[in-house]
Amino acid sequence: IPKDAPLTVVTNALKVVEVFREHSEIDVYLAGGKVKPSGNITDSLAYQFMKQFSIDIAFLCGGGVSVNGISTATPEVAAFTRMAASISRRKIILAPGATLGNNAFAQCVPITDAEMLITDEEADEEIIKSIEKTGVSVKQAKL
Repeated sequence: IPKDAPLTVVTNALKVVEVFREHSEIDVYLAGGKVKPSGNITDSLAYQFMKQFSIDIAFLCGGGVSVNGISTATPEVAAFTRMAASISRRKIILAPGATLGNNAFAQCVPITDAEMLITDEEADEEIIKSIEKTGVSVKQAKL
C-alpha cells in the first residue's frame, strides 16, 4: 500500500498499527481492550469499540479455513470475527496454506460469507478447488 494512499484502517492488531503508523495519509484506529501475548485485542471492550463502525472491506483470518468457513481456537475470538464480518460490506479471508482444510474449535463465519480467499503457494490444490466450488474466489500470492 502506498504511503500516501488515503485510507482508514480499523484494527485489533498491534502489528497492523506498526505497519501503517508512518503512512501519513492513512488514519489508523486501534480497538481498545486487553492485549493478548499475540498483540491482538479481542475482548468485550474491543468488541464494543468495533460495533460503532461500518467497514468497507474486512480482512478476516483464523486458525482454520475450510469449506465450512473460518474457525479459531477460542469462542471470544470467533465472536469478535463474526461481529467484524457483520459490520463489513465485503469480506476477504487471509490464510496461509497451512491453515486451509483445518477446522478449529470455534466457528467464526461461513465460507460463503466471503467473496475471496487470499492464500500462498503452499496451499493444497484440492482444498482450493473445494473452496472455489462454494463460490469463493481464491487467489494465491507468491511468498
